[in-house]
Amino acid sequence: MTKPTVVIVDPYSSGNLLAAGLRAAGFSIVGVLTSNPPPEVYRASFFPDVLDEYFFGETVTPDLVSRLHETTPVAVLAGAEPGVELADLLAAELTPHLANTPALGSARRHKGHMVEGVAAQGLRTIRTVATDDPEEVGKWLDRESLTGCDLVVKPAKSVGADGVTFVRGGTEWRRAFDDLIGATNRLGARNEQVVVQERVVGVEYVVNTFTFDGEHAVTDIACYRKVLRGESAAGSAAIYESVRFLPCAAPGNETLVAYTRDVLDALGIRFGPAHTELMLTEDGPVLIETGARIAGGGMPESARLATGDNAIGRLARYLRGDRRQRLDYHLRRSVIVVFLLPPSRGRIRNTRTYEAIRELPSCDLLHVNVRDGDLVGAESNLFASLDYGFAVLVHDDPAQTEADYARIRCIEKAIEVDGDSSDPVIGRRGDPG
Repeated sequence: MTKPTVVIVDPYSSGNLLAAGLRAAGFSIVGVLTSNPPPEVYRASFFPDVLDEYFFGETVTPDLVSRLHETTPVAVLAGAEPGVELADLLAAELTPHLANTPALGSARRHKGHMVEGVAAQGLRTIRTVATDDPEEVGKWLDRESLTGCDLVVKPAKSVGADGVTFVRGGTEWRRAFDDLIGATNRLGARNEQVVVQERVVGVEYVVNTFTFDGEHAVTDIACYRKVLRGESAAGSAAIYESVRFLPCAAPGNETLVAYTRDVLDALGIRFGPAHTELMLTEDGPVLIETGARIAGGGMPESARLATGDNAIGRLARYLRGDRRQRLDYHLRRSVIVVFLLPPSRGRIRNTRTYEAIRELPSCDLLHVNVRDGDLVGAESNLFASLDYGFAVLVHDDPAQTEADYARIRCIEKAIEVDGDSSDPVIGRRGDPG
């Protein structure tokens, strides 16, 4: 019997988990790569062996559509952020019954258009301007009475927080803007527009979902903790400190879920996984951004440890004909992902100290990306969260994972770093999404 085929556009980052999971569930996987070779940041996470075949294509062409049509796909999905736009277009051509709203394609990828699309439906958004003209930003700041306020400056099509800069007091927004506009980003593309936003304060969450038959099922909810590092003239970058998976029915989550579902409707997401980042402020939740794709950074695996399921499993069951999908989830175990944070800037000396983390009762996985002699501490973007390494803590008792989390931060105090250095940090770059 011929296996049903799923097309994955840019099957790297967590897209390789999507490909492997669907393949294990009995699907044939056809990949489409929007660049040849893949962007450098994704190359380590591209595994051609999980694909039955793959093609190259930056845009929809009759030849590409014809080749993919011959595979009779049952679904077309984005594996990583740069594949979102092409996946949308191909799905409209090949599997229109399982496609997102074509007219809103730009809002699912361009961060400025995303805010506009959400605001157009009457939902609360962060005050935002997207432009290639710094003079327009200046006028917007005056008009919105944001002059002198904390700001966020980022590329309109950023990925993994590439280029995201926090500007305290708004004093150096122009420097941050000029650094980004026209520059080549981590995907190898030119930044044609820059987004400037007011900086909102609150607790950051992510709501991961799987959409089918007009329903947005919540697969997992997590709370992000970030720290500001890498201070520069233009501002500072935030990197992950930890990620905690939460019970679906935890206090306050009902509001997060309702807002997320409204956002997904506003962005025309009609099928497949999505990854929505929110800030819960004193005035309620507000969108940071939504990825019309599976979560990056290996998050689906952590979600599976926490809930016993993830968007990959739900997608596979749906495509196999199981329409009995629950719209929430049950948290089975406490899971905390802890990112390693060297204490200062310089050359790290005693990385073997991290090995003590493996002995903690809840340590399920430890991944150390640095070696003795590596330069650390000059973080400039969220990619740096994965540069040094991370631990995944898993236990039936939340008190144990919290105790082990605290122990990791104590262990890190014994890490020795020699002096300060202006040299670039040695990168074993992580997986942006």
